[in-house]
Amino acid sequence: MNFTVFIICVQIFIGSLLMLFNFIFLSKNGVDIVEIFKQKKIRFKLIEHPIMMIIGFFIFILLYKKLYKNQPYQKITRTVLFLFFLSVLTFMIRFPFNSN
Repeated sequence: MNFTVFIICVQIFIGSLLMLFNFIFLSKNGVDIVEIFKQKKIRFKLIEHPIMMIIGFFIFILLYKKLYKNQPYQKITRTVLFLFFLSVLTFMIRFPFNSN
């Protein structure tokens, strides 16, 4: 499980860098942020998807902390179960199933 959290942190870092580079590239080419918000596909790829993935990752990390807080017992409580389904839901809501 520690490896999973490490990989999630690496993905958050790489995703944040890609978002930063996208916004720098778009600002150099004169694309306004209002134009991005008006176009559904571009808004999904550049804003909605990365932000929801980051939120889902942070919920998963919170779940990990709650689960392993009681190290000897490792009981799955309602809070842990709720956080797990909430993190999966945030991943599934903005996952690009249709990549057109």
